[in-house]
This record gives sequence, structure tokens and C-alpha cells, in this order.
Amino acid sequence: MDVSVVIPLYNAADILEESIKTVVDVLDSLEIDYEILLRDDGSCDGIAPILKRVSSQYSNVQYSLSFQNKGLGATLRWLFHEAGGEKIIYCDCDLPFGTSVIPALLKSLDYDDIVVASRYGRRINRVRPVRRIVSRLYYYFCKV
Repeated sequence: MDVSVVIPLYNAADILEESIKTVVDVLDSLEIDYEILLRDDGSCDGIAPILKRVSSQYSNVQYSLSFQNKGLGATLRWLFHEAGGEKIIYCDCDLPFGTSVIPALLKSLDYDDIVVASRYGRRINRVRPVRRIVSRLYYYFCKV
């Protein structure tokens, strides 16, 4: 298996199907062997039937459920443990960076062990100055 895409879920029933379709379309266009692993972390929005439908619609999509909310860290540990791909991509269900970054991430993973997509990259930032300042303050206080 070339690539595992791991996506933790929590109350994402409204956006799940469209997001998975978008990711599947991009990965299919790359003509690689991949899997998409979804893990729900105790959502209360009725996501289970949607997960079942999506996994039956796409053969490369697998899902699991946690009936109790264990938190993002526990969910990611489970997903990384289950991932069978040589390369692993973690993304949120709302696809905050879109899917156009996936080919670039995969290419970078040919040369690097870890690649991170960031809104604060070398290009001109599209994040508003107020949000940038608030984010920097938040990270500063977290470090403290």
C-alpha cells in the first residue's frame, strides 16, 4: 500500500460524504494504491449510517467507531497504528487546506520523513492580520 489517509471525525456528518468524495477523486487521479481510514470519536450527530454508506460506496474507505469520546490524540494514535501505507497523510474532515496539497505532500514525502502543510508558509499569507496575531498569542500562552 502506497498511501494511507487518516481522518479523525467528531460530529462531521454534514460534511463527511462530500469531503470523502473529494479526497477519493484526487487519490484516484494520482493512480496510486491507497486507503482512507476514518475513525469517529463518539459523535452524537448520527454519523454511523453515513460511515457505513461511504465505506460501501468506496472500496478504499474503511471506518471504525469509538462509542465514547477519547479525544483527538487517542483517535490519531489509533488511526496511525491501523494505517498500512508507506506514507501517511493526516487531514481533518473539513479539508482546511483543500485537496490540491495532497500531490505536493506526497512528492515531498519522497525526500522527507515528515511534511506539514501550514497557512504560515513562505508564500504571502492569506490569513488576516488579526487572526495571525491572536494565533501567535495563543501559541505563546500554550508554550508558557
